[in-house]
Amino acid sequence: LPEPIPLLPQGQNGCVMFSQQQIACLLTHCFFCTFPSRSQSRNGWPFVNFASLFAPRMGTDPMCSPTQAAKLRCILHYFRRVLTCPPTGNVSFRRRVLSSTPVWSTSTTELSSLCIRSDGLIEDDGIGMLQVDFANRVIGGGVLGGGCVQ
Repeated sequence: LPEPIPLLPQGQNGCVMFSQQQIACLLTHCFFCTFPSRSQSRNGWPFVNFASLFAPRMGTDPMCSPTQAAKLRCILHYFRRVLTCPPTGNVSFRRRVLSSTPVWSTSTTELSSLCIRSDGLIEDDGIGMLQVDFANRVIGGGVLGGGCVQ
């Protein structure tokens, strides 16, 4: 990465774009826990290291849980795929902020049409479509902790 990673400040519109290779590089740093720890983090950065995936949970078996093992298998599979066939696309992260929250219970504005598909991939079939991720307020939601969703 030629420049520091930009932070999208809370409450402000913004967009950052990374190549898929840059994302692979960032995830490698997360995997090897090279980013500052939570106590060392500055400028509002969330804790992104994968250290919690390598440590047992409080009050549990000293071995990793089935959930942790599945997450590690997923990450290692991702790295294997990236090394076998380096990705060439780009990914953008956009924050859009509303100036005021709609009152949905009294709104008479019609929503636009919606298309839900269970086949295909967003990467192939989502061109020109708005793609939305209803996520946790922090990157990854609870996935780096005990969560099993998203």
